Amino acid sequence: MAARVIDISRMSEKQLAEISRRMRRDRNYKRSLAYRAEPVDTRVFAPLAEAIAKDGCELDRIEKNFRATKFRHFEDIRGDGYKSHISYYLGFLFETAVQMSILRFSQENPELMSVLRNTGGALSCGQQYSVDSRGSAVFFRPADNGRVMQSIAEIDLVGEIHEMGSVVPVIFEITLMNAHRKDFKNKRKSELLEEMYGRKPYFCVIRPAYNGEETGVSIEFSAERGVWRNMLTPRNDAIRALASRLLDEEHAARPDGRQAGAMGA
Repeated sequence: MAARVIDISRMSEKQLAEISRRMRRDRNYKRSLAYRAEPVDTRVFAPLAEAIAKDGCELDRIEKNFRATKFRHFEDIRGDGYKSHISYYLGFLFETAVQMSILRFSQENPELMSVLRNTGGALSCGQQYSVDSRGSAVFFRPADNGRVMQSIAEIDLVGEIHEMGSVVPVIFEITLMNAHRKDFKNKRKSELLEEMYGRKPYFCVIRPAYNGEETGVSIEFSAERGVWRNMLTPRNDAIRALASRLLDEEHAARPDGRQAGAMGA
């Protein structure tokens, strides 16, 4: 199914306010409103959504990457039950799968996009950042009179879109939650990346489609949160089954005194 996009970049504040009112009234606004797509949506975000939808079946690679980079043992949370635990695994497995898809897309289309990886540096006021091999970034600032560094923001993946000979950053947030319900603190993250790149970043939330939602990418906006791309991927039952198996393995290991954390880095 073709990706869905709404171009609001050339609208006045009055037009944006009117569309916002119509969106709140009409649940089917994506079908009733149609606007010209921006080049970045047709060149990068739409094909990236299609690439992510096609991936996700290489469970062996996903599990190996997950164990090597994200597997964390956690104490048994009494009373929270099975749902809480499987959500832990499912969330990190979904994030791992999407990160792998974005990395593959950037490697296959280097003229369109790259991923910031394996680097770090300092910003103004002593703020620092560190980016790992998956493109995940953590930002720090001095605390306790400079004796420690306190985490102030985390980004699931920092992308770099190539536009007209320049690089524009993009914040990818990967989640199981509805983007309207979760606070991604995108203002702070946008300010940090704007300082790094000298350009305002795009903001893209990637999550599974639920309850018959159409997959693809759309542009969302609100007065409180600004503009972001909302990328919906197909539900992946294979990843859910893998999450269930990892959870069962952890539970089976506990009576023997073994630590689930020993299964990965």
